[in-house]
Amino acid sequence: MSPSRRTAFILAGAFALTIVAARLIPAPDSVAPTPPAAPLPQKLGADFASGRVTDETTSATRAMLAAQTQIATRTYRDAHGQTLQVIRIIGSDRNALHDPRSCLAGVGWRIEDDRTETANGVSVRVCRLVGEGNRVPLLVAYGYVGENGAVIADPSAIRAKLLYQALVGGAAKSLIFLRLITPDTSGQPQAARGRLRSLAAGLIRAHATAPKP
Repeated sequence: MSPSRRTAFILAGAFALTIVAARLIPAPDSVAPTPPAAPLPQKLGADFASGRVTDETTSATRAMLAAQTQIATRTYRDAHGQTLQVIRIIGSDRNALHDPRSCLAGVGWRIEDDRTETANGVSVRVCRLVGEGNRVPLLVAYGYVGENGAVIADPSAIRAKLLYQALVGGAAKSLIFLRLITPDTSGQPQAARGRLRSLAAGLIRAHATAPKP
């Protein structure tokens, strides 16, 4: 199995594990309807392109999410064969709108250089993942878009917000979670990190300024 395909399987497994773990948190009394959102772009930045949307969630995973939760994924590639996976989740279901560090650490990744960074005025959470054996290191960038286009990079803030909604009850507000992840194979980790940070910031800004679904 190629490293890129093995990485894709690992990421899909990590996502499924997160959904299972998050079931421990009670659901809100009701969930606000989420109208369909615009598709993820076919191109990301100047270099990455994708031919089609893919949905790597299994039927079992889908069944565990609230019916109103929307999941979209795309896998992009540049001219050098570098892959970049984007996952977007829209909804208020805490089974999906999670802190990705929890699931990634749960499947054996060690998180390094984890901090909030800024690109083009947009805050993005960026970290590097290192695994045992022959796992290819990964770079991850992610953020959340809340009410009125507010960009939130700190996953602890989202966790506190969702916990508060669970405690007070009532209809939960929809949020947008965006995560970009790519193998760190360039040999220039800081340059690769900056590239991913800029791509994530651009995608988050586009969702923050677009009409809300």
